[in-house]
Amino acid sequence: MGATAFSSNDAGDYIALAPQAAVGAAPASTAAYVFAKWIDGTTGVDHDRAVTFEREGGDGQDNGLAYVEHHVANTQLAAYARPEVSARWLGWALGAGTVAGSAGVGYVHTLTPAIQARLLTAEVAAPAQSIIEQLIDSKIGELTIEGEHGKPIKLTAKVTGGDSPRKLNAASARVVTVETGEPFYFNLGSIAFGVEGPQVAEDEVTKFSLTWSREQDDSVYGVGYGRKAITDLNRTVSLEMTHRYTSATMHAGIMYQGGMTGSIIDPTVATGVFDAVFSNGLTGASARSLRLVVPNVAWRPLTRNTFEPDGKTVYEDLAGVGLRQGTHVFYAEVRNMVATAIASGLL
Repeated sequence: MGATAFSSNDAGDYIALAPQAAVGAAPASTAAYVFAKWIDGTTGVDHDRAVTFEREGGDGQDNGLAYVEHHVANTQLAAYARPEVSARWLGWALGAGTVAGSAGVGYVHTLTPAIQARLLTAEVAAPAQSIIEQLIDSKIGELTIEGEHGKPIKLTAKVTGGDSPRKLNAASARVVTVETGEPFYFNLGSIAFGVEGPQVAEDEVTKFSLTWSREQDDSVYGVGYGRKAITDLNRTVSLEMTHRYTSATMHAGIMYQGGMTGSIIDPTVATGVFDAVFSNGLTGASARSLRLVVPNVAWRPLTRNTFEPDGKTVYEDLAGVGLRQGTHVFYAEVRNMVATAIASGLL
């Protein structure tokens, strides 16, 4: 037989994130690393190694010099939303978090935006831990939460690597302990949203996608080959939903501010709240829930699949952007009913 073959889904493959206290600081301990059961959408390490080739006098018509300008890397993680991973990824992406509650009563983990995302170390091992790489001083630049009928809630985190990636030796492989148990399910949820009026429960929603993204300056270089900093500049909350068309209410509210008739177009943009809660389907001490709230969504023009010659059920696609109102443009809550907080030392 020939050389050893590797599988792309080896049980030893892992991607882990751990918080850093400061730039260049190692995670507090091995226990700080959080492992997720990765799913499709996870990419591993995407290297940006900029190599330049030049001709100098004496080389004739050929390239005679090659050198590296910079070497940085990014990664992307995708996982189903289980309580621990949800609390930590949301807290690290948004930047802040608090835990309130008590044993026997339950805990609420509230994740809220901060000026800068949390500094992280990302560690990637694959295939079969034969290559182990670290991205230090990293940040989550984008986190997408998706839900669709019949499926678990999905998280996808795009991680921008900071300093140059590091290759570790095989002996550095960690013992992988992933979070198990039930994830949050779309079918075990409730979604309420409003268009120019109070929010109402909407059980006709078939899918949604909520994205928290930060515009980052990731081109801060100096001596050395890695990024010297990742500066979070601006942030955007984007929401997309599909629901079954049942009346002209949404169309009137978004396109005509609720009921305008005639030729005068209202120049203001329709707004409303988005508030969704999803359960893991368990009871008692095992009960968990995930709440996502965008207090003020400015709705874009909606679309529908009308005039289909072959005949199809009519659905509406809604999209909007969160506007600043009150304290937070977006926040999330993870609740549990156990004796200890889900993510002690959250940030």
